[in-house]
Amino acid sequence: MKTFSHSGNLGDIVWSLPTIKHFGGGELNLIPSGIPDAIRKYNNGPVFTEYENRLSPKDFAMIVPLLEAQPYITSLTFEKNKKFDYDLDLFRGTVGQAFTKNFIETFAQTFNTPVDYSPWLTVEPKKVAKFVVTRTLRYHSNKTTTIPTWLNLLRENKVAQEGVFVGLPEEHSAFQQLFNIDIPHYKVNNFLELAEVIAGADTFISNATFAYGVAQGLGKKTILELRSAESYIIKEGCYYF
Repeated sequence: MKTFSHSGNLGDIVWSLPTIKHFGGGELNLIPSGIPDAIRKYNNGPVFTEYENRLSPKDFAMIVPLLEAQPYITSLTFEKNKKFDYDLDLFRGTVGQAFTKNFIETFAQTFNTPVDYSPWLTVEPKKVAKFVVTRTLRYHSNKTTTIPTWLNLLRENKVAQEGVFVGLPEEHSAFQQLFNIDIPHYKVNNFLELAEVIAGADTFISNATFAYGVAQGLGKKTILELRSAESYIIKEGCYYF
């Protein structure tokens, strides 16, 4: 059985899963509080304050149900200094100080594997709303057209009436205030529940977030507020503004 190790962050773990699947699956170890060390080790940019003590036990608890639902993940551990066959943090060395390719292409380059955009997440869809929407407080596009495009998307698709917002309460509040919209906030207990709600939707709309990686893993139609190359995937059903 092959073993894999990853420090995170959460979105990085989701984007690494096609690599695990390609090599036949196996045991995945997530490293507690490992992100700062991994960034420094691979000269992958500054260690921002929000990365301190991540991955946290809360991060691990949230993502475990989603990972355990994947047939190619045979077991999960959360340990420091555990031996492994594949260091998934190596992608940080490929990225360096800035992404020039998307996550899928970056991992493929790092581990010399084919670029494969086929879905890699399997969950039971839960039909909650036609649209699932989120927008974090970071990773915003600075284009002058971004906010007007959001407003048009929300209005023309009746997202307030036919959608739900997933994310933190403060993100929901900021979203409603910025776009003068009243949209239901759908709360989840873990990321498996998040994936089930996204899987049940027709379309997922967001900026670059963990949830966007989940939507791509599920093969959903996505509309993304694009900020950098890391999230830009050219395939059917992927739209950007």
